[in-house]
Amino acid sequence: MIRILAAACAVLALGLAVCAWLLDEKGEALANARGEVAQLQADADFFERAIQARDSVDHQFQEALGNVQAEHDHLADGIRTGKYRVYVNAKCPVSNPGTAGSVDAGRTELDPADGQRVADLRAGIQRLEAKVKGLQSHIREVCK
Repeated sequence: MIRILAAACAVLALGLAVCAWLLDEKGEALANARGEVAQLQADADFFERAIQARDSVDHQFQEALGNVQAEHDHLADGIRTGKYRVYVNAKCPVSNPGTAGSVDAGRTELDPADGQRVADLRAGIQRLEAKVKGLQSHIREVCK
């Protein structure tokens, strides 16, 4: 009977040793999984901040482009209706120095269609400047 009891104790001890080993293995796996979860959460937080920065820059960029377009539309309407006029400074070379006239003709008004072209060029330049500023801001804020 003592032999049976000793054998049962040995089996129980072996079973406890196996259970302790399995528990230790599962504990290590759980610790590793928690570490991975923490890293994934940190990555998700980083990407969330990057997306928010990108969205903020994009909103500012879209607002700037909208302002450029609104200003262009206002200017174009004014040129078309005659409220605004486009002038250029002109200097006319003297072709016959003996004739009366001024070397500096002063301000010359452009035809409204040409004024519209000038306004379109101006708006195009402003759009390009807004795009460059938007890209620079994107690089500063999002790509850091």
